[in-house]
Amino acid sequence: MPAVDVDEISSGPGLFGWAALTCHGFRTGSRSGGETSGSATVTLSACDVGPLIFSCWHETAFLAKLSELGYSTFQESFEAAAWDIARSPASADSVSSQGIVWTSNHTATNNITTGTGPARTGMYGVFDPNHGAATGTPTECDIDNPPEHCLYHDGFSGSTLPGMTPLHGVGGYITGTYGANPAIVLDGTTEVRFSPVFGFQFFGVIDASASGFTHFEFREVDGKIGQALFIFGDDFTFTGTPILADGDLAPWDNPDGMVNAADVLIATQLVLGLRTPGNLQYAHGDMNADSVIDVADLILIIQTAL
Repeated sequence: MPAVDVDEISSGPGLFGWAALTCHGFRTGSRSGGETSGSATVTLSACDVGPLIFSCWHETAFLAKLSELGYSTFQESFEAAAWDIARSPASADSVSSQGIVWTSNHTATNNITTGTGPARTGMYGVFDPNHGAATGTPTECDIDNPPEHCLYHDGFSGSTLPGMTPLHGVGGYITGTYGANPAIVLDGTTEVRFSPVFGFQFFGVIDASASGFTHFEFREVDGKIGQALFIFGDDFTFTGTPILADGDLAPWDNPDGMVNAADVLIATQLVLGLRTPGNLQYAHGDMNADSVIDVADLILIIQTAL
């Protein structure tokens, strides 16, 4: 079999969500002494082929495939004021940002937070401060195929707020314990597993079906009692249009895309304590992004309605 000697390898994004590796100046030689040289391009997939579900492990390929499919995108970097209620050591049961309600994977027991340690860019990355939840003993759990209750399933989840169009793509940079094994779960049913984490790596899933998805979970699948494995995240990309603070509060839990007297009325009721805001009201009504809806927000909503 001939030997191959490669002088240089360069990489870059190719067409349709593929990544290209080009070998420059290769030489092949045989025992008979003959030698040939040339250049070749070997194309490797950075997004598994659909037709409806695509798994991607390179951000450039992920974005290229979304563009090819006609989806717009927005980003979450955990730097906005909406996240100030969950700056470690503080944590929150949920955080609403841009139309996505973020939680831990264990909402009954665990909160979600952000910290400087897991930041890839900016100041903050996201994580579950308890790093999952499991029951059992090391004797029972630290085996090759432990029962489900032994698995921590560390990670974080997100759901779209009412009125937001379904998502068709979610991806982000994941880091964590050496060898942690991440998966992305869509709507609790579609699970896409990836290779183990070694430093920050991008993982993304695209759902090109008409219905898309409204819930996603980034889940570590191998950590167990006796061998915990943690994951952290930063710099996420979503398809669609984010929900921004625009004063659109009416009708209640079903904003109509307009800001008028009906929205001013609901804002007044919220300021007076006659109604209790939920994540959707905070997303639309917290005009100055200080995590409360108060007189300052009411004034801005009135000005928008005029």
